[in-house]
Amino acid sequence: MNVNARVIQAMHGEAPDEARLDAAEAAAHLAVSAHLIGTTDAGLAAFFTAFTRYASPEDLIHYTGEELAALVRTVYARLQSRPRGSSLVEIFNPSTDEAPFARPETIVLAVNDDSPFLYDSCTAEVRARGFRVAAAFHPVIDQSRDGSGGLSLGGAPAKESVIVLALEGSLTQDERQSLSDGLRGVFSSVRIVVRDWRAMLEQLADTAGSLSRNPPPISEDELDENIAFLDWMAENHFTPHIPDEPQIRRGVSAFQLS
Repeated sequence: MNVNARVIQAMHGEAPDEARLDAAEAAAHLAVSAHLIGTTDAGLAAFFTAFTRYASPEDLIHYTGEELAALVRTVYARLQSRPRGSSLVEIFNPSTDEAPFARPETIVLAVNDDSPFLYDSCTAEVRARGFRVAAAFHPVIDQSRDGSGGLSLGGAPAKESVIVLALEGSLTQDERQSLSDGLRGVFSSVRIVVRDWRAMLEQLADTAGSLSRNPPPISEDELDENIAFLDWMAENHFTPHIPDEPQIRRGVSAFQLS
């Protein structure tokens, strides 16, 4: 199995001493977990490689090799079924499912069709509720699924965002349910925003171009300032979206800070 690219870079001296030490420890953990995952299950082995490829050494060494292998197995088992266009959100205590886990922590698993804003929106919701993230993984993985949403060896693969957050401490059942509901709402909002986002970025570009081609009767300095502001908004400083009807009645703006 491939060793994490950042780990290789750090071990070859392209990082400070502390980072090289973390990288060496992460490489050792990866070697143990890769051995435990094995190659008998080709799907699981490929998922392990994708899951760990771009993970930071700091997140990898949060777990022992045995714990990392157990986490990957658990995540892989839980994402077996997810209809396209839907959000899979599961929140669980790994120590109840996997013997290698003894630490008191809670795992948040969120799987979606890949799109912008998913990770930042997810972590913002988690932190807004006062939970602390101890380790985080966000691989984007090509997955093939059948018509019912089950993982399949055939068919055209599509990119899926797999977010795994390790939260400090054990959440209560009520906290898990509330966070799960909140994340589902967040991902639903993300789908709406992404639907509108590209079209409205094009509209911003068209508006800026129209001002340049057909300037209104204002000073050149004021015109340049307006065009510069539109260009600035288009550079991911704002997330434009079209408000739904209830939002329009409440006066919600069509632009939100990123």
